[in-house]
Amino acid sequence: MFLSIIVPVYNTEKYLEECLNSLIQQNIPENEYEMIFINDGSTDSSLEILEKYPFEHQNIQIIDQENQGISAARNKGIQLASGKYIWFVDSDDFIQKNILKDVREVLEKTRADKLIVGRYAFKNNLEDREKVLYEKGKVPINQYAEEVYVTSTLIKRKFLVKNNLCFNSELFISEDVIFNLNCNRNSPKIYRLMNNACYFYRMNSGSISVNKTPELFEKKIDGSIKAAVIARDIEQSTHSSDAANAMMSNIWQALYMILQINDKKANEKISIMRNEKIYPCKRPKTCTLSRSYVIDNKTFKGKVFDFVYLHMNLVWGFSLMRVLRTFMKTK
Repeated sequence: MFLSIIVPVYNTEKYLEECLNSLIQQNIPENEYEMIFINDGSTDSSLEILEKYPFEHQNIQIIDQENQGISAARNKGIQLASGKYIWFVDSDDFIQKNILKDVREVLEKTRADKLIVGRYAFKNNLEDREKVLYEKGKVPINQYAEEVYVTSTLIKRKFLVKNNLCFNSELFISEDVIFNLNCNRNSPKIYRLMNNACYFYRMNSGSISVNKTPELFEKKIDGSIKAAVIARDIEQSTHSSDAANAMMSNIWQALYMILQINDKKANEKISIMRNEKIYPCKRPKTCTLSRSYVIDNKTFKGKVFDFVYLHMNLVWGFSLMRVLRTFMKTK
């Protein structure tokens, strides 16, 4: 079998059928690829939607489990996969229809361990002009941070097994980045298919600036701290710019989210960062980020945050943010 497509599902009833249909409407036989959907404890109608499809499509497998997080769901998919390659797709996104034949031909020709495909980011739904281009398979690429996004990467399954690679289930943020950094430490043969977009990423409610509950912020703060520590260790051993970027991005994400919780808990998180020696710390020379990527830099608040991120050290920058906390809080 050529390909296993692994799709974690959690409360995406609004977009799930669009994802499913894009995976089904392909130009290779169904016996050459499989779709593994991991329903990760959805409380909406996602499971009911999934269960309608296997009657007509024998290459669909559905796993229903209690909520364990996207990393655990993806790891479950890896365990069940039988394809030569694996593609991780998020259930509120979709892929270009009738693209798998081209993808297969490229991989057969290059024998790459990783194939990175073009990516298109959009808000909520495609506009009419975008739909026309989609039907023609001619949507231009508009998102290029390729090492960040595991969903725009097809990976050889034997490469994952040989190097014992999986997702860190303790991370609730930046799990994609850390997974890719660990992949790249094993020197995979990489090829890029960048003619047009193959993966369509829907920008909706999952960002740290949208999810505001204190519990969720704390969970994501802890995840950002863990991810920053892992990225720091990788950067120190490999001097990778991708690892340096991941380290600094996660540190600033943690600091930004710490602004949203009460002072007592905030001080506890800062203490953890000090113990892990990521606060204070110097920006690695290998870091190439030109902005924080934490909040929209088109807003005044975003411009202020990026100025602090680029021109002030962590301690001074965070101290200023605390002074301006009332102004900086997400509305």
